[in-house]
Amino acid sequence: MSNEISDSRLHTMKDKEIIKRLLAYARPFIPAFTITFILMIFTVVLALLGPYLIGRSMDIINTPNIDLNDLYLLLSIYGISIVLGSVVNYA
Repeated sequence: MSNEISDSRLHTMKDKEIIKRLLAYARPFIPAFTITFILMIFTVVLALLGPYLIGRSMDIINTPNIDLNDLYLLLSIYGISIVLGSVVNYA
């Protein structure tokens, strides 16, 4: 009998009521979701930085006069981005 009552109530609820009810359960997790979303964006930016730095280093290598200081700088930034991306991805 209780199943019949709950089933009829679910079919008569409006979408707004269902969303409000679900958001009440999700409210305590909003700060964690926000932090996760920010970390996810940071991880994506760091992941996209790698191919960009590789392309820039290939441009430096293809020039007649290779500037090793710029190449070392790009290599160090690339290494830092990999380590930082791994740490942020773990978090």
